[in-house]
This record gives sequence, C-alpha cells and structure tokens, in this order.
Amino acid sequence: MEAQVASFEMLKVNQENSVNEQESKMKNEIATFNLRQIELEASRFEPDRIKKIKELEFKQAEIRLEKEKKKLTLNKIIGDYNYRIQEIRVNQTKADIQNAYDILPALTIRTPISGVFQIAENRRTNNLLKVGDQIYPGANMASVPELKWMKVNTQINETDFLKIKLGQKVAVRLDAMPSVVFDGEIDYIGRLCYLKDNKSKQKIFDVEVRLLKVDERLKPGMTVSCEYIQK
Repeated sequence: MEAQVASFEMLKVNQENSVNEQESKMKNEIATFNLRQIELEASRFEPDRIKKIKELEFKQAEIRLEKEKKKLTLNKIIGDYNYRIQEIRVNQTKADIQNAYDILPALTIRTPISGVFQIAENRRTNNLLKVGDQIYPGANMASVPELKWMKVNTQINETDFLKIKLGQKVAVRLDAMPSVVFDGEIDYIGRLCYLKDNKSKQKIFDVEVRLLKVDERLKPGMTVSCEYIQK
C-alpha cells in the first residue's frame, strides 16, 4: 500500500513537471510565432524573395505552435488517465488489505474452551509444530489439557510389568519439587511392549497414572518421577 501511494505521489510530481516543461515550450513557440508574424507584416515592402522566406518562417512557427498545443493537450489527457489507473491500483490495494482483515477470523482456529494451549509435535521431525509446518487434515495441531484432573504419562520396564496393576497407588514427585509427594493411582497399563528408543535394547510398557487431588502446582509438560507402592 505504501509503495502504491508513493508511486501515485511520484506520478503527480512527474506529471506536473512534464506539464510545466510543455507549457514553457509552448510559450517559447508563441513568442516565436508572434515574432514571425511581426516580421511577416514588416516584409510587405521587401522584395518578393524575402517576403516568401518570411511567409515560410511564419508557417513553420505556426505549425510548431499547433504541435506544442496538441502535445500539451495530449500530455494532460495521458496524465489524467495515469492518475485514474494509479488511483484504481491504490483503491484495489486498500480493498485487498480490507479483505485480508475481514478473512482473518475465518482463518483463525480457536479452542472451544479456555486454558493452556499446548502445541502438538510434528510427526516427521518429533519437534513442536512451528510457523510454516504443513498440517494434514485430521492431524492434531494442539490441545487444551484439562487442568482440573492431571495424569502422568510414564513407562515401566518389561521386567517389572507383572509387579503393577490397575488402581495401584503411586507416589508422584515433581523434579522441580522433589520433597513434595502427590498421590496417584495407575489408570492404564499398555498391552504392547516396545523398544525405549532406537539406540536401546530395553523394552517398556506405557503406563498412565491419574493424580487423585487437584493442585495448581501441577502443569502440563513438567517432568516427574513415579514410585509404585506395593501393598
């Protein structure tokens, strides 16, 4: 928009300079025309040869004057058209900007509930999604976790799989506050065993631990350690 407005202002300045230059040329031609006219009138008593020369010079001056008048007229007409074209471009740019603002709400995804906006991971890079990443239809882009009831996503070694069960009590400690214990219980035990990572031969099961009490100190993404309590 700023570029179009600057072009419009520059066009006006250039057009004014061009018109002024053309008007200056026409004034010179008018002066030359008037001079040739005086010379022609003064040549009445001159020989026919000189009189003929003055007539031709007057005719040339008349032609040049008419030519400059047409140039000035055409210059103004072209300038008016250029003004209109640039004005249309400016108005079109304004309309494009307004349309962009109008369509923003339709391009903005809003969560149905308020809370902490937790960005999902990019499946290809295993990093959090960032500006410029492509989101496929149906893919999770983010989530708003329920902070009232929290759970811990953890794993257990395959050798300890038979030592735990659903409903078993768990002592959960935040790495940020290791002295504080949060009560929890096993809410889910995965049935599929898999390698911990590509560089390890250790196999694990997924375990979900539900925290039994609400605590504002618990936030999504915090690192915890779990102690499974045996009766």
